[in-house]
Parts: sequence; structure tokens; C-alpha cells
Amino acid sequence: MNIDEIFNGFADGLLIVTDQGTLVCANQYARLICHSLMQDTHHSPFVPKEVWQICRVVTELDQTACCPEPISVLEGEFYAGHLNSIRVRTRWVQLNEADRPSLLVILEDKAQLTRQMAIAEAQNCGLTPRETQVWLLHRAGNSRSQIAAQLYISIDTVKKHIKSTRAKRELAQWQQTDWLERSQPRKETWPNPDEQPFTASTGHSVSSLRHG
Repeated sequence: MNIDEIFNGFADGLLIVTDQGTLVCANQYARLICHSLMQDTHHSPFVPKEVWQICRVVTELDQTACCPEPISVLEGEFYAGHLNSIRVRTRWVQLNEADRPSLLVILEDKAQLTRQMAIAEAQNCGLTPRETQVWLLHRAGNSRSQIAAQLYISIDTVKKHIKSTRAKRELAQWQQTDWLERSQPRKETWPNPDEQPFTASTGHSVSSLRHG
């Protein structure tokens, strides 16, 4: 299995970049993000300037005296459109002992991540198709009026679906917590013999010890 096959198995965008900003390799999702940022230069050998601005900080800091130790991971964020935030994490990697270190860059589309989380919540809570539509738009940052306009429903209907969804989420969370508590092994509490009153047993009842 080569590095391209490994990279394409990840949900996030992954790139390998030289210390000069030249793209070495990238998985499919990273290429989609880069192409959306470089619409006029699809075949450019360099990464988008939004990504390189964050990567360059790593290369510049590692060359200054104020940073004696290499940076392990540097994080940054930029916006690639309306409500579309891209989180960038970069670090040095050594792919080959004979080569110079390269930068591993991870691109995380926060809008896509939010959508995936909302879909998982809808499935876990048993939302109806309409509740799911409303919840996806709500989690994406749309206002109630925007949701109503996109789905051609009233704002009151949007409020009703959001209220119903939140109630189902609370129920699902309560059920999960209850299940976790029940699945935990119970601790057996044994009596401490030092704390128990001592009672001698004679093998006879009290009435049999009476005389006459």
C-alpha cells in the first residue's frame, strides 16, 4: 500500500508540503479544498496561500533563536466561504532519511464535520426526515427564518421541530447515561467482622435454658 492509498483512507484533508511550499502529495479531500481556493490555478505545484501562511510560521519560527526546540504541532484557521471554516494543523515529518523534513498538513472542514455530527445525532435520536432537515440547517448556523425560507415552512414549524429535536436529544442522552450506569459492575459490600456484634451460639434456644 503506497502513501496515496493510505492518505485517501482519512476523512480529513492531508497534504505533504516541502519547506518551500511545494505540494508533494495530497489525498482527494485535500485536493478538493485546494482546488476551491485556487480556482484559476488548478495545476499549480504550490499549496494555496491561505494554507501556506500557516505553514510558513512553522518554518520561520524553527529558524529563529527565540524557538530553540522544533514546534510539534501548529494550528490555525481561515474562512473559505460563507460559514465555511477550515482548521489547519501542521507539523514536521521525515518521510525518508535522505530527504529534508517535510510538513504534514491536516485540513479539517468544520462545516463538513458539523454536518456529519448532525447526521449522527439525527440517527441516534430517531429524528423524522423533516426534523433531520431542520436540524442539519440549524447546526450549520442558519437562523430560524433562513431555515423556514429554505424549506418553505413557517417559522413556528421550525421552532416546533427544533423543540422536538432537543427533547429527543435529552431523552437519548438520559438513556445512554442510564445504560452506562447499569452496565457498570456493582461492587459487593461485605460486612466488616470487626464491626459486627459478637453473639455466641450454644445450639440451644432461650426457652430450653430455663429451669423448672
